[in-house]
Amino acid sequence: MDAVRVENLKKYYGRHLGIEDVSFTVKEGEILGFVGPNGAGKSTTIRILLNFIFPQRWNRFDLRQRRGN
Repeated sequence: MDAVRVENLKKYYGRHLGIEDVSFTVKEGEILGFVGPNGAGKSTTIRILLNFIFPQRWNRFDLRQRRGN
């Protein structure tokens, strides 16, 4: 089962493109790490996942809530 699924995420800062068409899936139990150069959009993607900022466009954005017993 997917714990996180993001499809076609896009974010602009004014006229400057922050991220474009970011897509990934994290299965339950997997560990995700973001690696890339400065300005690649790692922090922007995390901020969107945490609802600190909002994307301009996305096709799918799911964060599955884990429920304890």
